[in-house]
Amino acid sequence: MSIARATIEQDSSNLVNFVMMRRKTTKRNHLLNNLAKHMRDRRRALGITQEQLAEKSGLSTNYVARLEIADKTPSFATLIALSEALQVDASELLAGDCNRPWIGDAQEIARIMESLNERDSQFVLNQVQNTVEYLKSLRKDQS
Repeated sequence: MSIARATIEQDSSNLVNFVMMRRKTTKRNHLLNNLAKHMRDRRRALGITQEQLAEKSGLSTNYVARLEIADKTPSFATLIALSEALQVDASELLAGDCNRPWIGDAQEIARIMESLNERDSQFVLNQVQNTVEYLKSLRKDQS
């Protein structure tokens, strides 16, 4: 193999490695940004400060602040501690944004309903369904 060909193959290999590493870094940054946003939004929804979240999760306030700006990567144990302190599943903290602005409300309703027995939970679900159907019918009447 000629030196020129070996150099080209090495350059190609380096380029492929660079692209693959870039993709991994981009995905990692995306996950960290999701975590930061969801952490901050959930903390604010609960009406607690970074200091209070730090205390509840056993972390330092500085570390919580750095997580909320996507400057740190939490360990799995830290992610679980945060999700427990924020009263959400860890997967919700990492999830990407969706085009449904009401999804956070739906998750909050689900958390509230966890304390209900099956009969009461079904009653609440039926009430929600009836209310949605009623509101849809009002919209049709206004059209």
